[in-house]
Amino acid sequence: MARNRVEQVWERFLEAQGDKPFRRQDLAELLYPLRTPRDMATARVLADRFIQKARRDGKLVKAGHVHWKQVSLNERVLKSGRVVRESHELTALTLSTRCPAKWLALDLESGDVWAGTEKGWTRAPYASLAEAREALNLDGICAKCGDAEVEVGKLLR
Repeated sequence: MARNRVEQVWERFLEAQGDKPFRRQDLAELLYPLRTPRDMATARVLADRFIQKARRDGKLVKAGHVHWKQVSLNERVLKSGRVVRESHELTALTLSTRCPAKWLALDLESGDVWAGTEKGWTRAPYASLAEAREALNLDGICAKCGDAEVEVGKLLR
């Protein structure tokens, strides 16, 4: 069969799988009838090539010892309305400091604010929110247009 027919089977296979994990063997079984002469070893090699190329292109990730799954391209909407892509892997955001109480972290999606403590992150008390507002000098920012050029200049002095 022509190479483009094999590629069509690969694309249909990915569409049918969706978010479900799959094994190389699942793909090889679909490619097997397309090989002349029929040879499962050749179908497995072909399946490996498709999987490795998709992995290099960032379209597939390992989902266990023998399973693969497609990368999730979920999007999240932040409070500002900006849309951001969700990663397929967890990312640890670490901060090394000698004074954890001076740090706040803001989740732009949910609006949650976290305060640094000796034991790690905890929900920020209301007083910390007031301090953050003062530190950012948000009183002078236009709520409608977000114009903060003057205030950013003050922070950098």
